[in-house]
Amino acid sequence: MRKSVCRMIEEIGQAIRPRVTVVATNTAKVFFHRVFMVQSLTRQDPKMAGITCLFVACKSEECLRPIRQFIWALNAIETDPKTKKQLFPFGMGKNR
Repeated sequence: MRKSVCRMIEEIGQAIRPRVTVVATNTAKVFFHRVFMVQSLTRQDPKMAGITCLFVACKSEECLRPIRQFIWALNAIETDPKTKKQLFPFGMGKNR
């Protein structure tokens, strides 16, 4: 699960225009791993934690982006453009 969320963080960082820096993307991965060293993956939604870690990492690395861009990038990555269905593993949340 951690590996798939790290891939999601990379894809969202590349989907946002202008691209999020590599340093911010890697910082988000470190934040994500630090959170889930003390939290359980079953108690929290890893997808939301990953996007939040990327947002906080962009703030800390001074590559500021509006939260709207993160949400749009997440929605673009989550759905298949042909079938409009949600893709695995990013579309598989706890409540779906």
